[in-house]
Formats: sequence, structure tokens, C-alpha cells
Amino acid sequence: MSNRDGSAVGSSAALLLVRVAVAAAFGFSAWQKLKPGIPPVTGPQTFALSVKSYQILPEALVSPAAFTIAWVEAICALLILTGLWTRAAATTLGLAVVAFTLGVISVIMRGIDITCGCFGKFKFICTGPVSWCKVGENSIFLATILVLVMFGAGRWALDARSAAAPPKPA
Repeated sequence: MSNRDGSAVGSSAALLLVRVAVAAAFGFSAWQKLKPGIPPVTGPQTFALSVKSYQILPEALVSPAAFTIAWVEAICALLILTGLWTRAAATTLGLAVVAFTLGVISVIMRGIDITCGCFGKFKFICTGPVSWCKVGENSIFLATILVLVMFGAGRWALDARSAAAPPKPA
């Protein structure tokens, strides 16, 4: 019993692992962007400086964008972890990763020497300034996210519970 919605036990276990991995990565990333600190070195202010360093957004949009990005990551990570609205949350994260990757390519093409800022002081695969390595790293994230977009959350998710519930009479 295997189908596109990931309802077989093996595929559900694999999808659960993918969900936990994606939620952990983006939840940690969001925490690094939102964590409290001693001003002026708080997560939001540090991440806003990182967003500004890409030299893409007008000054007035830097702080709102940094705040929005962090909260979108946090909310999507929580939704993916619980398996609620998994495809929508994964699609949102996927679009964010694509947008960020385009920003990285823009920085590379313009020769701007900056660090990513995605995981605070921590690194996933790439170290040093933003480079083509970051495009490859983002491709790994995107491929993992696309698994959830294509197959959903599997049977061990809130999505599966709501889909299995009988319709209520009007």
C-alpha cells in the first residue's frame, strides 16, 4: 500500500525523518535570527545587518524583511514538524530558499564579500564568505523540501488525522 500521499509505513517513516530534519534546520535557523541577546547584538539586529549586507532591499525594508523571514521560518518549521499543512509550509520554505539562492547568486555576480547569516555563527556545510558552495547547500535544502511538497507528511502527521476524519454533516 504505497501511494503518492506517503501512506505506506516505510514511506511514512522516511517522511517523518525528512520532516524532522527540515524542521530542525529551519527551526534552528529561525532561533538564531530571533534569539534574545544584549543589545545591540540580538539575533534580530544581527540578522538585519546580514540582510542589509546583500544590498538588495531598500533600507526601509531591511528590518521588516529580517523579522518576517525569521518568523516565516519558525512557523513553517513548527507546521512541518507537526505535519500540519505540510505541503503549504514546505512550499513556502521552498520559495524562500529559491529567493535566498537568487540573492546569493546576485551577491556572487556583483563580487560582494559577505557571510551568509542564515545560522548565526554556525555553519551547515559552507564556511567563509558566500560562494557557489552556498548555492549547492541551498540545493540540498530545496531537494529535501521538495520531497515534502510532492509526498506530503505521511501517516504520522496531523494532516493525516484531519484527512482521515469523516466529513461532518452540514
